[in-house]
Amino acid sequence: HPQQKGSTSLKKIHQAVFARDIYEEMPVNSGILASYGYDDYLKEPDIFKKQELKENLVNYCKADTRAVLELFSHITELSRNPDESGNFS
Repeated sequence: HPQQKGSTSLKKIHQAVFARDIYEEMPVNSGILASYGYDDYLKEPDIFKKQELKENLVNYCKADTRAVLELFSHITELSRNPDESGNFS
């Protein structure tokens, strides 16, 4: 899909299908930032900062899970309701 701009990431697929960015307002809003955030979490000595990093990572994981479930539900619905020509729209 053109809106994916060549990417097959979960984030880009979800944006293309649903025309919204569920990650937009999140401090951790990409896989790269999640990787860096996890590394920061492992090295962070301050327990309060560590808790904040953990919450941001968990929220990112929840958003990924929600995106997968929404896509799965959408694909399931399409498979149950093909258009009259037998194509999935």
